[in-house]
Amino acid sequence: MHSVFEKDFKRTAFRENTDAQEFMIQTEEDAEDTIRAIVKDLLSSSRPLNERQYTLVLTFIRDHLDNIPDIASKNTCVRLLIDTKNLSLADSLNLSDVMKIVDELNYRYYHNDNPKKLNIKNQDRKFLTALLDRMFQGDRCDICTCYEKKKLWNGFLHHIHYQPKNGEAEIFVRAMREKGNESVYSEFEKLMQENRCRDAAKLLQKKKGTSVLLRNMDYIISRMNREEEQTFLLEFPEDCSTLILLQLLFRYEGRQRKDERIFKFTQHNLMKVHYETPEESEKCQSRLTEEQVKEVGKMIRSKLIEKLRNRLGKVYIEHSMKNYALPLAENTSQEGFGVLSKGSRIPIDEGKKLRAFTYWEKVNDIDLSVFALTEDGDRREFSWRTMSRHKSGAITYSGDETSGYLGGSEYFDINLPEFKALYSEYRYLIFCDNVYSGTNFSKCFCKAGYMLRDLGDSG
Repeated sequence: MHSVFEKDFKRTAFRENTDAQEFMIQTEEDAEDTIRAIVKDLLSSSRPLNERQYTLVLTFIRDHLDNIPDIASKNTCVRLLIDTKNLSLADSLNLSDVMKIVDELNYRYYHNDNPKKLNIKNQDRKFLTALLDRMFQGDRCDICTCYEKKKLWNGFLHHIHYQPKNGEAEIFVRAMREKGNESVYSEFEKLMQENRCRDAAKLLQKKKGTSVLLRNMDYIISRMNREEEQTFLLEFPEDCSTLILLQLLFRYEGRQRKDERIFKFTQHNLMKVHYETPEESEKCQSRLTEEQVKEVGKMIRSKLIEKLRNRLGKVYIEHSMKNYALPLAENTSQEGFGVLSKGSRIPIDEGKKLRAFTYWEKVNDIDLSVFALTEDGDRREFSWRTMSRHKSGAITYSGDETSGYLGGSEYFDINLPEFKALYSEYRYLIFCDNVYSGTNFSKCFCKAGYMLRDLGDSG
């Protein structure tokens, strides 16, 4: 491709003459120390790693299994354990994390996202059996937490034909197979059914933490009388997560409270969003009144003010960024090339052309379109419906390219200077992908993105 000493730039042809960049030659030992420091920093983060970071960490650990740094993220630890089969990595996990390992193994190696339907090969059964045996030899058998997924545990133990090797394993297997549930949530639900809401809240906060209590606040408050509610809000614990407080503040003070609820789930480093249906909304028994919502929002805001008091000092925000909010919950491990988090801003060099594209397989047709918006929200559409009648050098539409492997593609090329001159009233461009084949994106293969180009037919 090009010399490693060549400057990093985009080009339409190879460049022969270039100035050498500053570089430093290291010995093999020095290079190993450098990589070790990078890996240690990556593993000290509690956030999941992206694919490039994870590949570096995995390669290093495979070469240096004798001296592995501490791993702060359970997601990273689980993936490394599956990929290396090194049981010592499990020493920082608890028995309840085994179901997370099974779920990840089932998804990544067997392409199955349903942990209730396992079909694991014999070699992986032996690995999981050895993992369980190691767990039962240590002091990490948190049976109370395992009760929360009792049915999954029961099916998993049956699938691998697990035979207990010691007394602790015998107790656990019997607990998972016999009737009864001694999880914290089961005890919490029992107290709620007995109308002992304050006791239920205290139990949840003590056994599962304040963050879990925050997430179940609607359910608890909706069952309380006015006096209990006031006492609950006044005595709310101080050790609240700042991140969760911010998320709840937007939830209780934002528009979302007036409409249907939105549920977000993260699994296998992917986020799934579920919007409450009218039928679910009608059955909901935990909806708060407007007055209760204001009371809870006021409490959350006061906790945030107290928590952040004198922590930041004076903060200066660039004027052009004042209307852009940073994401509170973005997964760093999304797959794909150059996946960006919400709110990202990328400069485009003068003279560059912008290409937005989509590619698909296993479906007849996916259409790409562009909507231009003014500051006031007025809209203009650029798509197969409109481009045949309005052609210009400002925006070029490819039409369906159906000669791709098992599928097709479409793209728009936008000459930004010409577009701004021809459509000066428009401020934003929004790209949309739509399936027009009677199916949805989960049933086909589709990639979409953008490229910056020097020429219309370059690269």
